[in-house]
Formats: sequence, structure tokens, C-alpha cells
Amino acid sequence: MVAKPLKEAHGLFVRVATLTQRARMTSSADARVELGVRGNLYSWGEVITIDLTPTTGGTSVTARSRPTVPTTLFDWGEGARDIRALHDAVGHASDTGDGETGIAAAAVNVGQLSPWPKPIAWFSAITGALMLLLALVNLVINTASIGSWLPLLILGPFTLVYAIRSLRADDGWSRIQ
Repeated sequence: MVAKPLKEAHGLFVRVATLTQRARMTSSADARVELGVRGNLYSWGEVITIDLTPTTGGTSVTARSRPTVPTTLFDWGEGARDIRALHDAVGHASDTGDGETGIAAAAVNVGQLSPWPKPIAWFSAITGALMLLLALVNLVINTASIGSWLPLLILGPFTLVYAIRSLRADDGWSRIQ
């Protein structure tokens, strides 16, 4: 529930939708806002539908998320996470009045990758470090064939960096920006 009339609540959701990086507003009616979220590592994308209903004391909000690809079986919690990020962004907008900085900070999280679970992050960190080590050893030993170590040298850091980001986010440390 948003403690604003329907028209102001609709404007608030439209403003929050325009500040997100990966989501874009696909349609907007008087009592409905629809967002399309681009795909990421976990999903092919999703459509978030926000229905607004006037009630006494404000506006009732119902948000639904559905995958863009109808045959998607699992969205790995991305829809729920994006709706929570929108909820936080609207909460910042409601609390801070028209302060754009509070909305922008919370709206940035819509459509972003969520951290890996801790066991997967640890496995990926160890695998990424081993890929880098193997690539560097192979670089010194096998100078004739660059095709054997170059893919490891390119892919190892990506796996290692995202695993470290996931572990840091999971432990409550500040995220690497």
C-alpha cells in the first residue's frame, strides 16, 4: 500500500521505472504499469505488472512477475528479487518526498544479478583461481600453442571476480563496484 492517491502513486511508479537501468516501461495505463526486464545470467527476462487500486488512505499495489519466455520453469528468484527492489525504490520515494537520490539508489537493483549461493560461490572462486594458475603454468611451459592456455586466462578472472563479489555480498561486506 502506498499512502498516496492513485494518480500520484501511478506517477511514482512511472518515475521509479524510468530510473532503473535494466528495466524499461512497456506500457502505462491509469491503474497499471508494466515493466520489461532484460535477461541476465539467471533468466531470459521477465515482465513485471503493477496494478494500482484506490483505497481509503492511499492506493493498494499488486505486483506480479512472469518470465518473458513462457516455457521457463525456474526464474531462480529473480522475479521476487526485482519486485522487492521496486518495493524498496518506492519506499525511498515515499519517505524522501521528491528526492531523486533515494529512488535512484534503490531502483538500480532492479534486474541486476543476485549473488550466488555460498557453496556455488566458493566452488567458483576455487575453480577460477585454479584456472588462472593452470593458464599461467601452461603459458610458461607450452609456448608453442596459445590455444591451450588463452581461454583459461580469459575466463578465469570473470569466474573469480563474480565469485568474490557473491561472497562479499553474502557476508555483508561492501560490494565491489
